[in-house]
Amino acid sequence: ATPAVASITAGGLATGILQGTSLITATSGTLSGSTMLTVTPASLVSLAIAPQAVTLNIGASRQLTATATYSDGTTVDVTASSQFTSANTAAVGTSNAGMLTGVAAGNSVISATFGGKTATANATTAAQTLSSISISPASATINIGAKQNFVVTGTYSDNSTAIISSGIVWTSS
Repeated sequence: ATPAVASITAGGLATGILQGTSLITATSGTLSGSTMLTVTPASLVSLAIAPQAVTLNIGASRQLTATATYSDGTTVDVTASSQFTSANTAAVGTSNAGMLTGVAAGNSVISATFGGKTATANATTAAQTLSSISISPASATINIGAKQNFVVTGTYSDNSTAIISSGIVWTSS
């Protein structure tokens, strides 16, 4: 067998290594027989979204991931290459890359599509209301030209907290 495409054991078990074709030959004394082995790329078997169920507060965000499983058993994170959609954008918004945002109280089915496969997850935006916000770090000092990232954390009516990424207007004075 051509080693770049396939390998074969003394017992005749071939293993595909790379896409292509390989001539497989068996020899016994002065007799031999040959056949062609074609190695194809692994095919997409399924797609899964994680987590399968998400509860968000209004204004809070959560990243979903999409994982493809192939016929050779390998799994690949395909989040960036998948197309995410929300069935109820009035309750849960989503970016093409799977970032969910709680919009208003309600439920939605989130779908991810990749390579002709589709997976779904459930998302709920809870009815809690935003009670207060805080910025972290609380104080910062930077040099001229340097950058400082700030994060807004919301506290909700049920005392839960979440990082808020939408609906925030930043100003400097």
